[in-house]
Amino acid sequence: FTTSTNDQAITLSNTTNALTGAVAFTTGGTTGNVVIDNGTTGLDLAASTINGTLTATGGASAGIVDSGNVAVAGNVTLATDAGNGVINMGTLQQSAGDLILVTNGTGAATVVNNAAIDFGTSNVGGALGVTASAGNITQNGGALTVAGTSSFTTSADDADITLTNASNALTGAVTFVSDDTNTNNAEDVDLTNSIATVLAANTASGTLDVISGGNITQTGALVAGSTSTFTTSASDATITLGTTTNALGGTVAFTTAGTAGNVVIDNGTTGLDLAASTINGTLTATGGATAGIVDSGNVAVAGNVTLTTDAGNGVINMGTLQQSAGDLILVTNGNGAA
Repeated sequence: FTTSTNDQAITLSNTTNALTGAVAFTTGGTTGNVVIDNGTTGLDLAASTINGTLTATGGASAGIVDSGNVAVAGNVTLATDAGNGVINMGTLQQSAGDLILVTNGTGAATVVNNAAIDFGTSNVGGALGVTASAGNITQNGGALTVAGTSSFTTSADDADITLTNASNALTGAVTFVSDDTNTNNAEDVDLTNSIATVLAANTASGTLDVISGGNITQTGALVAGSTSTFTTSASDATITLGTTTNALGGTVAFTTAGTAGNVVIDNGTTGLDLAASTINGTLTATGGATAGIVDSGNVAVAGNVTLTTDAGNGVINMGTLQQSAGDLILVTNGNGAA
């Protein structure tokens, strides 16, 4: 389907459409918008150039896929409305606007865009996997709701991932991967999640900042080249990052609320530098490097503090601890001092 005059739209929204082969669109101008509903038939988008917005709906399990580069100059809204339909757009070329994803039931969504990705309000019933090949991943249009796992990847050096809408609800484990070709640790990863947060194996080349409405836990190792902060906003929500292969390279800060907002951190074979923190519970920290465990800010803890080095004759050097109650337990490896 092609319009030869600038700013002419293509609107094919009849819910009984059944285009069984690949479907291509070409529009000109700046508002050459396309609307397509393919009824109960899967929608395969062929190579297209849409100089406007794209709104596509598919009602089959096959959902919405692409079989060619789909270039869109404005908002992209992709929705499956039946059959646990999936979204699988591996060659999207969206140059501007919001990306809005809605899947039916447990339908997953996978998108690779050749530029940045800026999310609008989206609701994915299965897993979400997105890659921005040449830009940041952001959200300016609304919250992300994902029932399955989530994965966010930036391929460009120094690109950021910023998902800080207070209403985000990412239920499954969340993975972040950012690239740092020039090794300057300039990439920022920021997540705000309104519910409990599970962090899968993550490689944040620069900073990693997580705010969670519930507990923060992990299913894989966390790697960060620069500073990390972990905050729980709910009273008595805990932070448990006990994986022995964590490698948080910069300072690490924790904030918890209530009276049982306990923190557990094992930084693997990397030295642990605790930045200014407010822990309304206990602190259990382990470091496995010679550098051991140190502080670079006031570390306020309301309960027991257990500090352990388990390799390399690691030291403990906490010059600004502010423990208000509980026991102080110190264990060093070999001849490590405390």
